[in-house]
Amino acid sequence: MKRSNAILQSCFVIFLSFILLISCKAKEQKVTKEEALQTAEKIQSSITAERADFVNDLIDKKSLAKKIAAKMDADKKEPVSEIMNNLSETRMGDKIVDAVGNKGTYQLVKSYEKDEKQHLLFRMYADGRLNYHDFELIKLNNEIKASDLYIYITGDWISTTFSQTLSTAGMNDMTSSDADNMLSIRKKMGEGKYQEAKDALDLVPAVLKKEKAFQVMNVQICSGLSEDVYHTAMENYNRLYPNEPNMYLMMIDYYITKKEYQKSMDAVNKLDALIDKDPFLDYSRALIYNLMDDNAKAREKLEQLQINMPKFTEGTEELIANYAEAKEYEKASVLIKKYKSNQKINQAFLNALYLVHPDLATKFQ
Repeated sequence: MKRSNAILQSCFVIFLSFILLISCKAKEQKVTKEEALQTAEKIQSSITAERADFVNDLIDKKSLAKKIAAKMDADKKEPVSEIMNNLSETRMGDKIVDAVGNKGTYQLVKSYEKDEKQHLLFRMYADGRLNYHDFELIKLNNEIKASDLYIYITGDWISTTFSQTLSTAGMNDMTSSDADNMLSIRKKMGEGKYQEAKDALDLVPAVLKKEKAFQVMNVQICSGLSEDVYHTAMENYNRLYPNEPNMYLMMIDYYITKKEYQKSMDAVNKLDALIDKDPFLDYSRALIYNLMDDNAKAREKLEQLQINMPKFTEGTEELIANYAEAKEYEKASVLIKKYKSNQKINQAFLNALYLVHPDLATKFQ
């Protein structure tokens, strides 16, 4: 395996394995607000329908290559052209569809304009894990594309992440076995083999381990191990990258595991301010209030969430349970009837609810 290909494969694994397909060289045109919103609808509908092709084709490879090269030192740019010619090996849309699955969601939070560029901010929530993707849009040959993607969990644009890792890898003798090791780590993580993934990550050259993307991966792996190991990984990340915006997102769960619930709430609020408001975060607030044994404040947040996101199943279930716990069975019953009209109804949830609150089942259903 060629050294540049080894670096390429390493980059794929680190950055959630995104596809970036070929686009024609063309003069860039301005994207309108309406075009951005139309693109958002296509992204969301394609992921909801588990059809990944639209998102697979969205990011313009040559535009991204230009950004990567611009962020690298002149003597490190040689591998970029070969890397960009091989980026179709893994597909971004497929990865998002796989991550979201049948129960997760991928939804537009907002569209906005910055530096005369239209942006789309999406929230990805699946298996209790939260992340955000910010697409920077361009128009080439009257076709809307994305020139870059900001991933909140890594705290960087993918152009920045690629350029930094390529520069670091380019300064070291990275072998094909190193690349093969990196390719296996994500697979082990996906299979829930966190200790094996951790052992494999420990074999990565020390200089690469200090890169932010590797540190984020280490935190994700350690979150599946013991709390002590997870805390150590988070503290090490915080020491290396103390002022990164993604710290707010990462620290929510970290503080919960340490039972520092107010600090977790503060992290939620700081993330919300950074994003400039996401109604979904009322769900996170409600869960934290539950841990703080403040059911009244949890109910307040869940009721607001129900107004803003009535189709969010997990939020509805939490509010039903909250009403039942407070013995407000009439309110719970009204919400249960709405819940039953949802195709994603969880009968096991209702069975458990009726077992704990038999009056709800016999008198109000």
